[in-house]
Amino acid sequence: SIPASKLTMIVGPVGSGKTVFLKTLLGETIATGSIEMASFDIAYCDQKTWLPSGTIQNAITEYMEFDQNRYDDVIAACSLGPDITALGGNDAQIGSNGAMLSGGQKQRVALARALYSHNPIVIFDDVLSALDSRTAKDIFKAVFSETGLLKKEERTVLFATHERAWVAEADQVIQLNDEGLATVHR
Repeated sequence: SIPASKLTMIVGPVGSGKTVFLKTLLGETIATGSIEMASFDIAYCDQKTWLPSGTIQNAITEYMEFDQNRYDDVIAACSLGPDITALGGNDAQIGSNGAMLSGGQKQRVALARALYSHNPIVIFDDVLSALDSRTAKDIFKAVFSETGLLKKEERTVLFATHERAWVAEADQVIQLNDEGLATVHR
């Protein structure tokens, strides 16, 4: 059971099934049994980023109504302001799948895209692993902590990671072992 409006972390060693667990919740794997979801309005940010061609702004807000205040909050939370300025502004072209961006920039744009959505459930699969430790720490605080953007918006968050440093901030932890068996800690 995943508590609403809380941060649930899925932790475990590499290969323990964290990604498979998340993909199963998204309906992208075949599972036995059943899964009940309060909403199918889910934003997902994968550890392997995919971005549409176009501008930075469109990559973040595509298909959604533009809200300048929300956009500014998301850009700040993802530490993207200096990058956007250096690239030439919100209308800078990012290329096919973000080819004009570094790996860390691509990950932060993908993260911003999930945050910008108004979806009540947000799933993140090891999204801070491509970032340097200082940037990861800043983004974690701005996005996932008790004072972060997602808590303020009371969104239900699932965050898979192998990084133990973030666990103290979780409302619930699902720990997977090497065989993929789960233990829940609240």
